[in-house]
Amino acid sequence: YSYTDNAKWYGPTLSDNTPYLIHAVHNTSATFHELYINETTQSPSDYTTSVVTDGSLYLGASRNMSNTLGGDIAEFIIYKQKLNTAQKIIVENFLAAKYGISIATDRYAFEATHRYDVAGIGQVDAGNLHTEAQSAATISIGNPTGLNDGEFVLFGHDNGDMGSWTSIERPNNDPNIMRIAREWVVDLTGDPGILTITLNDSLLPAQLPGFTNYTLWTDTDGNFSSGAI
Repeated sequence: YSYTDNAKWYGPTLSDNTPYLIHAVHNTSATFHELYINETTQSPSDYTTSVVTDGSLYLGASRNMSNTLGGDIAEFIIYKQKLNTAQKIIVENFLAAKYGISIATDRYAFEATHRYDVAGIGQVDAGNLHTEAQSAATISIGNPTGLNDGEFVLFGHDNGDMGSWTSIERPNNDPNIMRIAREWVVDLTGDPGILTITLNDSLLPAQLPGFTNYTLWTDTDGNFSSGAI
């Protein structure tokens, strides 16, 4: 998890041919290094200083390129600050859904059908929360009025087409409505109260002749043909 001052510092042994989410945190004060695998806290021997660096970054190899990773890296995300606990859970649920990885504290149950661009809000405690999120630059959820400890709202989509209009599952079979094929699903843990849900229409196709508004539709049975609001 760290190679600095010519010293290597190891986490636990990983199995071959197995996908992992590895989350490393490097701090400027003790504990200097934190390590999580599939959202489970690890306890490696802590190197007793912060990372020593000249500002360059090597991914998948030691600094002198003499030791390389015997595996593949599907995605790498770096933050300029430490994520709080709620943000960490949300990011790792996004990655777990995207790559089909089981994690210790899964908050999203729709990985099989709606695994794309999972985003969310949530709260672990008063100092660890995240209250605004957007998926695929289109749907935003935020401003919860009753978000409490342990409550999360995660949402993702099915990767349906959003570049054209379709009459399939037209809401309530209304001939004055056309829809995009892409659908989002929302998974609630607890009751966050009233939410503000926002639709960004900039990525939607142009309105057809005679159509004047963009509208966000919701439905509880997975089919917009009936019962849509």
